[in-house]
Amino acid sequence: MTEFPLPFSYVIWLGDLNFRLENAESLTAEDIQSLVNSGQLSALLDKDQLCQAMTLGTAFGEMTEQRPDFPPTYKFHLDVQEYDLK
Repeated sequence: MTEFPLPFSYVIWLGDLNFRLENAESLTAEDIQSLVNSGQLSALLDKDQLCQAMTLGTAFGEMTEQRPDFPPTYKFHLDVQEYDLK
């Protein structure tokens, strides 16, 4: 594959790419909440399908990103700091 220099320095992807946790059926919502509450985010990121696809080069193979060091926020109940475990 021929590589061409990119005319920009940053690419920002936004949206729901529908990547999930691999083998998520082995973790309950309570297990995931416990890992988040105890700061064990790397245990979840190791199961993250997007992280795995990037490592294998099957998605965003030429891209790099900093691993998140903050807990997920999209599952909060509105107006409170309490997770929705549905």
